[in-house]
Amino acid sequence: MFQSSSKRPAFRSPQLEVLETRLTPTVRPTDWAYYETPAKALNLGVLRSDAEVSLKLDGNADWIRFQTRDLGGTNDRVFVNAAQGGAFLQLEVFKANGQQVGIMAGQGVDYTRVGLQGLPAGVYFAKVTGTNGATGIRYNLHVDAPVVIPRQDDLFGSNDTKATARFAGLARNSTIIIDGKLPRQDEDWYSFRLAGAAGASSRVLATAPLGWKVGWNLEVFDSQSRIVGVSSGASGTHGVSLAGKAPGTYFVHVFSDGGHGLGNYRLALKSAAPSPTPPQSLVVTPANSALPNARINSVVQGLLADGELSRQDWIG
Repeated sequence: MFQSSSKRPAFRSPQLEVLETRLTPTVRPTDWAYYETPAKALNLGVLRSDAEVSLKLDGNADWIRFQTRDLGGTNDRVFVNAAQGGAFLQLEVFKANGQQVGIMAGQGVDYTRVGLQGLPAGVYFAKVTGTNGATGIRYNLHVDAPVVIPRQDDLFGSNDTKATARFAGLARNSTIIIDGKLPRQDEDWYSFRLAGAAGASSRVLATAPLGWKVGWNLEVFDSQSRIVGVSSGASGTHGVSLAGKAPGTYFVHVFSDGGHGLGNYRLALKSAAPSPTPPQSLVVTPANSALPNARINSVVQGLLADGELSRQDWIG
């Protein structure tokens, strides 16, 4: 457990300074924050969403307590932003047993943040201090808390395996929109059939409002379970191109890293036929050698003056 490293000085009665004949009471400023130890930490409680608190570092340290409800994801973190430009702060994050999770110091959010990725649900403490003993710094402490998505069947029931994939169907030159839901410890499979060869704009596109919070994946397979394309990471959108793919059945797999869940998302399956090949004009580049007949050679050279030999040229 945590051990207190500093003691609050006892209140002393006003003492008379003989030399200056004035009272010098030892009292704290009116905005002093009494968060100097884990036992007296400011308690943010159980975080059901992101949290932020504004504080002033008047003492040796500020301690802030919070509790998460799920495993930390890619973008879950604690960071400090000093309201006073140029202020140097140090941020430390600890587990409830006193084990340090991380430490960073510097100016600005980029230099005073500690990630929560991979950390289990539980109680944590953030400790904020001023570098080189600096005090009197006003700052904001922000906690990006793990998202909790309850376990429940999505809109399409049990489509958790390739064998139970929901068939979406897909006609040529059409777009199918599917509104899905990915709770914790779940994955979604869909199947669709391309009715014709896929053009350049054919694709599978998935968008998720909470996608930036966790790592998640979009995979597309053909009927032989060969991978067509993958898009993954912490992002609001993932897409896989179907350009040039032959007619047939394909499968879409949506899942999150670590089974965190993704919440609501939208899947768009777009099938577009290839663009027709534009007609090509016959272009002839004269060879170095002349045609056998001098008269024909002269006529052809004249017709080629514009760089083309058209059908009308041949008829003429």
